[in-house]
Amino acid sequence: MNIRKFTIGIVAVSAIGILLGIQVAAAHLVGGQDIATDDGTYIIDFGYDPATPEAGGQTSLALGITERITSEPVPLTSIWTRITLEEEVLFAGHLAPQNNQALFTYVFPHDGDYDITARFATQGGEETTQNFRLNIEAPTNPNRVPRASLLIVAGFILVAFIAIARKITAAQR
Repeated sequence: MNIRKFTIGIVAVSAIGILLGIQVAAAHLVGGQDIATDDGTYIIDFGYDPATPEAGGQTSLALGITERITSEPVPLTSIWTRITLEEEVLFAGHLAPQNNQALFTYVFPHDGDYDITARFATQGGEETTQNFRLNIEAPTNPNRVPRASLLIVAGFILVAFIAIARKITAAQR
């Protein structure tokens, strides 16, 4: 078997697997809830990841809507979303749905009970609004220094040592 063709085949299969894996991961986050609308027409899907979101950490959020009877996704034009903590609005804006859902990442600045409002605008001109409550925990280790910061500091120290070593070597000549 030609090694080049084998390698291309492995890369293609891996790429397809990654793409399929991303799609599955986007549709099913580890936490969340499905809520039927008051009239029973739709199921609103709200998902988040990680299972226990922490203040200061990235949280993936997903919003979607399906027909209650058929479970088919509802074609959307936009999803207006607002995130509030107590009375303070921290985020508000229109999200452009892809594959009839909106996926985005948000960093909640404080621990507490956040209210998330989603207003779904369908291609048929209907609007459906749903409110969710999401508890954000205090960081489990608030004094932890991010790994990227440590790498940057280590890089500066390394550059400083190299500069000092060059000066010592130049002085000895």
